[in-house]
Amino acid sequence: MPTVGAGAMNWFRQESLTAGFQDFAFTGTDAVGANVVRALGDRAGVILASHGNVCVGKSLERAMNVALTMESCARVYLEALKFGEPVSLPPEAIRAGRRLFDEKKRP
Repeated sequence: MPTVGAGAMNWFRQESLTAGFQDFAFTGTDAVGANVVRALGDRAGVILASHGNVCVGKSLERAMNVALTMESCARVYLEALKFGEPVSLPPEAIRAGRRLFDEKKRP
């Protein structure tokens, strides 16, 4: 799912939310855990191929906010598909949005 809105660029810190892996791992195994860690990096959420979304945060409330943002972004994406292939935000806009988001988090 490409970045079609500001919420995605702020929380998920990437141009696409989908993280695919060549090596499938079963739920509950160390291997799927390693895939999650690799996919998340410095992001707050990703969508793992064949598994679904994984969202994290410093608190349960923050992780839930990330999950709700991801769901909202998915709804925007699905609605945009009705009109053709959605246009992703340009990489420079994503980088600028991340900088603004990071600056707002600083005390």
